[in-house]
Amino acid sequence: MPDLLDLDTGDVPPRQHSTAATRDLAWSSRRRTLLLTSGLILSSELCERLAYYSLSTNLVGRLASLGFSPGAASSATAAWSGASYLVALLGAWLADAVIGRYWVIFGGSVLYQLGLAAVVAVTALEAGAAALLGALSVCALGTGAIKASVGSFGADQFDLSSPGADPREARGLARYFNFFYFSINVGALVASTVVVWVQEEVSWVAGYSIPAAAFAVSFALFLAGSRIYVRVPPKRGPFARVGRVLWRSLWSRRKAVVPAEPRELFQSDDEEEAAASEREGGESGAAKRRSAKAGCSSPSSDSDSDPVSHTNYAVWLDRAAVKDAKEEEEEEQEEEEPKAAKASSSTPASTPCTLSAVEETKRCLAYLTVCSSLILFWLVYSQMTTAFVLQGNSGFDRRVGKGFEVPSASLSSFNTLAILVLVPAYDSLVVPLVRRLRAKRAAAAAASGEGATVGGGAAWDGSPTHLERIGAGLAVSVLSMLAGAAAEAGRSRAAARGSKRPSVLLLAPQYFLVGAAEVLASVGALDLAFTDSPDSMRSLLSAASLLSVAVGSFAASGVTAAVERGGGARGGGWLPDSERGSPGRLSQYYLMLAGVSAANFLFFVLVVARSYEYKRPAAARRATGRSPEGGGRRYRGT
Repeated sequence: MPDLLDLDTGDVPPRQHSTAATRDLAWSSRRRTLLLTSGLILSSELCERLAYYSLSTNLVGRLASLGFSPGAASSATAAWSGASYLVALLGAWLADAVIGRYWVIFGGSVLYQLGLAAVVAVTALEAGAAALLGALSVCALGTGAIKASVGSFGADQFDLSSPGADPREARGLARYFNFFYFSINVGALVASTVVVWVQEEVSWVAGYSIPAAAFAVSFALFLAGSRIYVRVPPKRGPFARVGRVLWRSLWSRRKAVVPAEPRELFQSDDEEEAAASEREGGESGAAKRRSAKAGCSSPSSDSDSDPVSHTNYAVWLDRAAVKDAKEEEEEEQEEEEPKAAKASSSTPASTPCTLSAVEETKRCLAYLTVCSSLILFWLVYSQMTTAFVLQGNSGFDRRVGKGFEVPSASLSSFNTLAILVLVPAYDSLVVPLVRRLRAKRAAAAAASGEGATVGGGAAWDGSPTHLERIGAGLAVSVLSMLAGAAAEAGRSRAAARGSKRPSVLLLAPQYFLVGAAEVLASVGALDLAFTDSPDSMRSLLSAASLLSVAVGSFAASGVTAAVERGGGARGGGWLPDSERGSPGRLSQYYLMLAGVSAANFLFFVLVVARSYEYKRPAAARRATGRSPEGGGRRYRGT
């Protein structure tokens, strides 16, 4: 092969050089395939997000034009957003355990397209708010199904688990997630600028026709790659395993004593081989003494291909893997029976859960704890489509230049621009800076004889951990509410003095800060869901992240309704109502949200992050003896 002659062989033996060249050629072909599949999926996601934000960004304005009060419009918008993400749980279950991610995306896309067509139709026919909300409900079913699966489906295209997988696959996956979030925000930017302007300046029918057409393009792009997509078949759903672990640890074996040595917990054959290989230098013959059983003890079909090793997080769940005397007696009998007899005599009801099943449950519980801290973040985030829009419409000068009036809903473009700027800035500036600072601190500690105090594993390069990133996002969300309160205070002072109305661009900082918080908290949580979850639960835990969005949106809806009704007798509610001439009390509202968010940040730092423990894959542990990720304490989150 003539092209191989141009490669610098150096001191590499001919055979090794040939192997490297072959791998390069194989990767070149593989890279083209990944670029095509990833490009189709990302293009599809961009158009889908354009459609979603075209519906949600200015929904308050549309409902207000149909006779809704500001509070009712805000509550309905938040509730619709919450319902859209709540459906993701159903989509995740279907994707992981029933029909697979491809068919969930396909079915969700059909529903989404029908819902968008219905939105255009009821708007053109002026059918009223009830018909519009019904059409939006169909869209909610579609977007929930798609959001639960599209990120995982894109990740499925990359091969990370095969023995001969090229290490460039992992780097490609990291870039995929960066562009995935980038494409989301490009779609949001077009929706909050072009589409919102068309809705307010041209017509609502035209403003809704654009996202309908965009989604048709999205669906066509997705279908174009159907023959080349990697389709991971659904596995046995994780709900049964998690449920059995919880039932056994909380009820049937709640009084069991957890052994001091994790090796005494029940393990499947694969887990035993990994543990024995670590203890005996690769010899695993002594470990092959248990047969795979149904339920929690299913081997590779129900658990990760690379079983995670034992962690000290939520150790009470280890009771599910503790054998009682009867189970130990059955195991001794099985060791003396032929293999065929073992399989026929297995009794799933009396079989303890495996260590892998227990660790899966721990990962699920740990991530749900993190997601619970994100609920208030998403409550703050939802203010962009509710309170921020009402704020811009009340008492601010929306004129820019000569004759052009900025729609309040279009100010969310500052949020999108912040994300588009800060995502690459975080990777190119923040991460290297943190690495250098930690390297210097570790070197200084080592020179002084104190030992390095940072780290958490040989594979950890000193970058901000997922939990550090999320915590920083929660802190920035507090600042966004303070910025909103400051802008409203400035408007109130100008109104009291009879001065010129301040420019609506005064609201840009609060949008920008929400975007910065999203880059930190949301992207950090998304990355954590994929990297720290079992293989069989990736769609489920991604849906759990979306569940926090749903709960936060529902909470925003309830809070909005409460502050509108409970504003009191002194001048109406806390939300401004330009039609009734009520300025509202948004400063108090934002300060209340800032205080609650600050308390949530402290809870996350002092409780959630301190107790969190990253998963420890058995393969990484055998290779390094340490966790692949962590913080200040070994394997811990902080």
